[in-house]
Amino acid sequence: MSFDIGNTGLKYSPGDVLAIHMENSKTLVDRLLKRLNIQSSDEPIAIRKRDPNAPTFPFHKVTLSWREIFTHYLDIAGTPPRYFFELLAHFTEDEREKERLEYLVSGEGTDDFYRYNEREKRSFLEAFDDFPNATPTEEYILDMIPLMQPRYFSIASAQELHPTEVHIVVAVIKFTTPFERTRYGNCTSWMRDLPVGASVSLCISKGTMQMAPLHRPMIMIGPGTGVAPFRSFIQYRYAAHQKDKSTPIGDIALFFGNRNKDKDFLYEHDWNTLSNVEEFPFRLMTAFSRDQDQKIYVQHRILEHAELIWKWITFENAIFYVAGNTANMPQGVRNMMLQIAQKQGGKTYEEAQEWVQRLERAKKYQQETW
Repeated sequence: MSFDIGNTGLKYSPGDVLAIHMENSKTLVDRLLKRLNIQSSDEPIAIRKRDPNAPTFPFHKVTLSWREIFTHYLDIAGTPPRYFFELLAHFTEDEREKERLEYLVSGEGTDDFYRYNEREKRSFLEAFDDFPNATPTEEYILDMIPLMQPRYFSIASAQELHPTEVHIVVAVIKFTTPFERTRYGNCTSWMRDLPVGASVSLCISKGTMQMAPLHRPMIMIGPGTGVAPFRSFIQYRYAAHQKDKSTPIGDIALFFGNRNKDKDFLYEHDWNTLSNVEEFPFRLMTAFSRDQDQKIYVQHRILEHAELIWKWITFENAIFYVAGNTANMPQGVRNMMLQIAQKQGGKTYEEAQEWVQRLERAKKYQQETW
């Protein structure tokens, strides 16, 4: 996914992240306005603090309508926190609703609260609908629904190659709850439905990984969307190589994995092109887990190239990077590195752990997961 930033003056560097400020859908906003009995939803209102210790809202000095506040500022598509139900109990005269709400936030109701709210990823609208006689007054709405936070995506481009664009990799989140409800990621599904040419509120933030100097080798483990920051690293080096082919460029090894080669080979054309660039030291190792009976992951490819990894890190001062989903991959990669230290370096398990920890302290083992 790419955004035109030509007229914004925005600058970014390899390793930076893009913060996206999403909007809530008109359908959801309309339904919540109706449920809360907000009649004059398009009329401007002024937000003022009654309590000087109350949090300051980003729009507290601006006159907005409830529709604008729900659309741009409040996380109405998110899952309600516990205090939402505590407050909601004060706005119903139905004894059964009050009893249920008070039970959910009690110590006794902890497990039921988790099943009802957290596991189901219930939305604010669904929670309001489950307690139809509980309707807060307008002055309490801002206390009950938190502000919408930006979503962060690793930048997948180098501005040296794309001076007026910024690229990201987006996987639309979809999952099924224990009660068989299909849920979608709020931001990723919103981005999926954006028309070409739509305006989006965004900004640049610093990421957690630092790109190695041009001359140092880089080993990058980026399965799935984890490949994004490494594309920016590689593009930056490629731009430097194209500008001056005498510039020393360190060896680059990218380990990419996904489910199927035919469907999920992100940036396949880019990697094939770079592999054929004369004197550009790029190599690609792939692992497509569903293309054969026995699942193969990037962890397996790492072990297959144990000698190269040990040599580059130990003798050539390479930096080792890991990016991607936090599920099992990061720990799996770490376990492979421990095995490499033991088999290639003759270390005990304890010595291998200390070796990896030293790499981390020296920023030679960097990780960015989500």
